[in-house]
Amino acid sequence: MGLPSWSTFTWGLGVLGGVGGSILLAMRNRLAVPAFALSLVGAVVNTMVYITNPPPEGFFSLPLTLFIIGFAAFQLWFAYFVKARGVLA
Repeated sequence: MGLPSWSTFTWGLGVLGGVGGSILLAMRNRLAVPAFALSLVGAVVNTMVYITNPPPEGFFSLPLTLFIIGFAAFQLWFAYFVKARGVLA
């Protein structure tokens, strides 16, 4: 199955945003919030590839996809929460 190049870009955005956000959060850096926001956007937009290019049977798992998007949303919420409490500098 050949995926479009924008799908690879958004997948990388989601992964690198999550990893970078986690590192920044551990360092108590306020840039963790935008990094997690990019991660969430990447995860959601990357899921859109399955609307334009239906995957083969058994390739796409809706529960797993919803978990990934939900976890990315939780990370963004948590980073925003600790930033609002003054933990992130």
